[in-house]
Amino acid sequence: MVGPSQPTLLLTQTATGAGTNPFAAGFAPLSIDAANRWFGGASGLAPEDFSGADRPGVGQMSDPAQGPTQVLSHGSVPANTINLTRGNGRTQYRVSFFKATDGANTNNYIDWNGAQSPPELILTYTLP
Repeated sequence: MVGPSQPTLLLTQTATGAGTNPFAAGFAPLSIDAANRWFGGASGLAPEDFSGADRPGVGQMSDPAQGPTQVLSHGSVPANTINLTRGNGRTQYRVSFFKATDGANTNNYIDWNGAQSPPELILTYTLP
């Protein structure tokens, strides 16, 4: 079996909440970063998770498009980021907008509700 082709990351948008969709407000692109094992010092969420990445900007997520039953954002990541740990650990991905603020002092956010629709990483393998 040949390794994975271009993996796809899927995020399901459940709401835009108050304010403006960040894609429409000029925050894009929504970049994908990859880390060998995890961001920061442990697998749990912590402030240091928002610092550097082993592989920053390996891909970009699309502006969510209305699907038949849900709103999906698609992103492609290079196949060589799947195995940053050479098969003996984990690879963690995160997404972040290019701009942190638009200076308007208003809410701009998207709700990626992982409890109802967890993120998906789709790997496609081909037989030789």
